[in-house]
Amino acid sequence: MILDMHAHVGRPNYSYRAAEFTNDDLAARMKQAGVSKCVVFSFYDARDNAYIAEACRGRDDLIPFAFINPKERDTREQLERMLGKERFRGLKLHPFADGYHLNNFKIVDPLFEVCQQYGVPIICHGLADNAYNTVYAFAEMADRFPKVNLVMAHGGFMWARKEAVRASKVRPNLFIETTCLYPDGIAEGIEEIGAEKYIFGSDAPWGDFEVDILKIKKAARRDKDLEMVLGGNLARLLRLEGR
Repeated sequence: MILDMHAHVGRPNYSYRAAEFTNDDLAARMKQAGVSKCVVFSFYDARDNAYIAEACRGRDDLIPFAFINPKERDTREQLERMLGKERFRGLKLHPFADGYHLNNFKIVDPLFEVCQQYGVPIICHGLADNAYNTVYAFAEMADRFPKVNLVMAHGGFMWARKEAVRASKVRPNLFIETTCLYPDGIAEGIEEIGAEKYIFGSDAPWGDFEVDILKIKKAARRDKDLEMVLGGNLARLLRLEGR
């Protein structure tokens, strides 16, 4: 079973995308590529958690994550409502887009505390393209909240890939998501820290499921590793085993 932790639906403001990328648009791509479930959240420039809730309502193939800017007011209450009453399954953060440091304890700790309370994971932009979400910040938050599973989206890309691997190696709750990583880098990381620390993502609609799945097949050279990266690890984080 292939599970994807990084996909978007909604109405982006990007001029180079269509006016809307819907749940049905995503589902059609998933079916073609054999992807069973996707974690979905808003585009970063068009935050709309209500859209995500409606897009996932009554569907087993789409798993909603809240997308919150911790600089806004009443974020703890927002997240508690979404994880509780609205049944979102995790949190997406984007320090680069929203202009805050991931390890700004004053504003970020309350969201980690709520995720710890509900036992849900956090996926955070980690492209190492700015000072807002450095590997050090991920490591510090993973140490600060050892019961919260924290996933580094894009895995540090080329510049911080090895640093991300070193940070993940000694932190059981720090995981690496595969978008923007190359097969050789993923393969090298698997050999050093194990396939259980890597989680498949496509970054749809930009990513192509079939291309990204092929990338993982080239990187995870043992069948058991391939199974973990393409679905087993995310199933464990989201407690989907047996469903």
